[in-house]
Amino acid sequence: MKVVRFLDRLDNFANNRLYISYIRRFFNISKKDSLDIIEILVNLDIVEPRYKIQFSERFLPIEYDYMREIPSTIFDEELHEDIPIDFNKNVFVFFKVIANE
Repeated sequence: MKVVRFLDRLDNFANNRLYISYIRRFFNISKKDSLDIIEILVNLDIVEPRYKIQFSERFLPIEYDYMREIPSTIFDEELHEDIPIDFNKNVFVFFKVIANE
């Protein structure tokens, strides 16, 4: 059964990032259905969201556990200036496996 194979493969993500796109490809389902699966996994405390900030092609090294932790501006070391964070454009979400199924 495909669900059992998926749950078995979650162990592979213990030290890696789980993306919604992986779930979409694995089950060959829509984005909405993938989000529903993520919501179930979050509610069961199997995965939890993590947030990173991205500017252009570059991800900043800091990872946030909650969106509320993300500042409204951040100092960019390369540009030497404060840059406002647009949550729609600059915040990237992925999921971390925190428990065995």
